[in-house]
Amino acid sequence: MFIFVVVLAFGVVWELFEFALDIVAAETGIKMPLAQHGLDDTVLDQMYNSVGALIVATFGQAHLTGVAARIEKGLYGALDEGS
Repeated sequence: MFIFVVVLAFGVVWELFEFALDIVAAETGIKMPLAQHGLDDTVLDQMYNSVGALIVATFGQAHLTGVAARIEKGLYGALDEGS
């Protein structure tokens, strides 16, 4: 679930970045390669981001199971040995 939420949050940050680039482009007259093309574009981007987040979370869960426990054991194991 954590991976899913992080990927979704990154998508929101990316859309805010596109929105900021639109403001900069409007103020400076520079054509930006990344641009927001309206609400439909944002919703479509978020739909694809949600599907991608689900895929990443599914495969990430399969490949990252037990990683946190191994890291904790490695960190605290090194501290226990030093005592």
